[in-house]
Amino acid sequence: MSCPELSEQSIVKLQQHAWPGNIRELSHLMERVLFTCKKTIITPLELMLEESEHKSASFDDPRLTMDEIEQQALLTRLKFHQGNATETAKSLGLSRSGFYRRMSKVENE
Repeated sequence: MSCPELSEQSIVKLQQHAWPGNIRELSHLMERVLFTCKKTIITPLELMLEESEHKSASFDDPRLTMDEIEQQALLTRLKFHQGNATETAKSLGLSRSGFYRRMSKVENE
């Protein structure tokens, strides 16, 4: 599989993001995207710089499945740790590879 490319919209999103974590945050984001993205074009959705409407639903929402709750928890924690997968995994009691496996499962649904 060849390396995925950034869509024009993704490039704009990356340029508009404040990057409070500077280059380290960008590096972690790109590492995560390259590891979990199974597409040839990386869209803004794969960047996860903004939570979508369905991802910001409350954990208490009775319409959410267990997988959706897990996805929301992973993405919320990843955002809290500014895209740092190692810190996110540690905070969830997971190995880094375990965290990536769960993220990959989320991305493939």
